[in-house]
Amino acid sequence: MNNLDFGAVLRGQYLEWLLSGAAVALALFLLALVAGLALAFVLIGVRSLPGRAWNGVVAAYVAYHR
Repeated sequence: MNNLDFGAVLRGQYLEWLLSGAAVALALFLLALVAGLALAFVLIGVRSLPGRAWNGVVAAYVAYHR
């Protein structure tokens, strides 16, 4: 276990793959964050509409995802 060398992973093609994977993960995170915030704002807007039916729809959606 003392011979574990991460230096081989952190150079050449492997480093490019790691950086590319990190960039993809960051892009997916940001996309999910923006989409989640947009959905939250839409649900807040729908919930503020008059009528109890819309509140029920939003409450059912939230309850399903909890």
